[in-house]
Amino acid sequence: MESVDTTFGDSDNNIDAGLDTDFVVDRVLATSYAGHKEIWIAPKKELLLLYLNQYIPETAHKLMMKSLSKQYAVEKGNQTKNGEL
Repeated sequence: MESVDTTFGDSDNNIDAGLDTDFVVDRVLATSYAGHKEIWIAPKKELLLLYLNQYIPETAHKLMMKSLSKQYAVEKGNQTKNGEL
């Protein structure tokens, strides 16, 4: 008996929230035309972190740790309020 793939043609939240197709195509074509061998395509915040990590990794690490510690504190605070701990 053959199984039927019921997810074909469906989308998910990550795909729906992704970059605009026209933007991606424009970047790929411009990079190809310029003869570059590499391209970074991402939303602005993620792309900024990639650039920081590439060119000034110490600063990128500090920013990432600061951001993660704030997120952890918020999650920990919410767990305490909800009596989950």
